[in-house]
Amino acid sequence: MVEAIFIIDDNSDDAPSLVDLGIYDRRVSLIRNQKNLKLARNRNLVIEACQTSYFTFLDDDDVWSKGLLERLLGALKNDKNNGMAIEIANDRAAENLKNKSLSMEELFLFGITPPVGAQLYDAQLIKSAGGYNANTISGVDHDLWVNLLGRDVRCGISVGVGSKINIKAVSASRMTNRQTERIEGIKKSLKNWQPKIISALGAGFFRHFSSDYRRYLAWHFFREQPTHLKRFEYLVRNPIVLLVSISKIRKHLGFGVGFKFRKYGR
Repeated sequence: MVEAIFIIDDNSDDAPSLVDLGIYDRRVSLIRNQKNLKLARNRNLVIEACQTSYFTFLDDDDVWSKGLLERLLGALKNDKNNGMAIEIANDRAAENLKNKSLSMEELFLFGITPPVGAQLYDAQLIKSAGGYNANTISGVDHDLWVNLLGRDVRCGISVGVGSKINIKAVSASRMTNRQTERIEGIKKSLKNWQPKIISALGAGFFRHFSSDYRRYLAWHFFREQPTHLKRFEYLVRNPIVLLVSISKIRKHLGFGVGFKFRKYGR
């Protein structure tokens, strides 16, 4: 099923080879950057290099759940008009969307955000869209979705676990924990997205979308806690707080480190 795998070494200090990594599969290629190119440029490198029918990605701080690729491919092929597929968290709202095909506009209106590590695209669709915007620092996946608005793109929906955080790869140095920097990056992205979103979905929706993005930042990037793990450890050690927090965030969390915006109109 998997035709090619590209591993990006984004100018790491140790610069391991495939042999060092214990990888001998001929389908695997290693691309080593001479300087750090960041997320969008690295994905574009793979998109340009791949000759396959489909494109997906897995960041090194995520882990796919068992059978995810098969479920994504099944969701994409479920409708001949689909150009992409995602897997969203399994909850009551998601069950109504299972095996459905949604337009990009519907994804935004339902409050669905790009699920981390659980996206599959038709490779030609990504190439025709120009890949990822290399100038976007914050909101890279959302930037692609905004670019796809108005392109008559449909998305197959799978419901399940998606991807999980790779705890071993998470560290304070890797997390985006500088709140001011993150907020400024999203402000810049929202300004760039504004004309396209208003054109496709209206000014009222853009206000709703901007509000939810800021709410997402308030939850996802903590002012005093430098890592997600410290917040999680605090909740575990305080069971009452944990129960209250779960009851409040179930409506908003997707899966992994995903986040679900409010459905427009609620």
